[in-house]
Amino acid sequence: MDHQPKRERLLPAARMVALGSDAFTTGDSAQTGPEEWTILSPDGFAASVLTPACVRPLGDDTVITIISAPSLAAREGTAFDAAIVRSRPNSSAVASRALAVYEIGLYAHEDYLSEHGPIRSLDDLEGHVLAWYADDPIAGIPEFEALRPKLPEHIRLQSNNLNVHAQAALSGVGLAVMPTYTAARNDALVRILPDEIGYRGHYWVLVPKTQLRGPTTQRVLDFLAEAVAAAGLAPPSA
Repeated sequence: MDHQPKRERLLPAARMVALGSDAFTTGDSAQTGPEEWTILSPDGFAASVLTPACVRPLGDDTVITIISAPSLAAREGTAFDAAIVRSRPNSSAVASRALAVYEIGLYAHEDYLSEHGPIRSLDDLEGHVLAWYADDPIAGIPEFEALRPKLPEHIRLQSNNLNVHAQAALSGVGLAVMPTYTAARNDALVRILPDEIGYRGHYWVLVPKTQLRGPTTQRVLDFLAEAVAAAGLAPPSA
């Protein structure tokens, strides 16, 4: 016999609404404490885009939990209000919309280039330490598949954390592939071979259809839109 309370069994269906610019208009249940948001995000986006934008919502009795996740598959089973991903999933369980355009490039510290000499062609990349992701089919990183054939055979410093890549370049360890909006935060980083090594992709925002929370979900989406605008990322139509 199913002893689960009827109200709990009906809760997922009661939360289902369509994704749209003004779709999240159903009422939240009464709040007895701080409003809690859970956002899944790639680590670079979380550090460079989401964190600087947290000043306003955190001052409004809100708790924000940002969970590092290179893809939705990497956090399967995790409950969330919104997820930022780089590939639009083909799933009826989530609703999605394009959030922003991002660009990837290859960078090195200016002191590293002064010591090792200029890099003028793809052939010149051989012999340099390269920091980037490992070949991981679960990660679902589209720029890896697009750019990997152009880079040296061996990625000698591999990590699933974008901050490791950035610190490798800043510390003079070698070259690093990273988003342009991350590299722009440090004037000492120099972009290398921009015509040969570059990728433009989209960040998508996903919301789970069975976990929508009315105005709370809309506030999370508004926060994400403000965050990408403040970070200078191009809108999806760019």
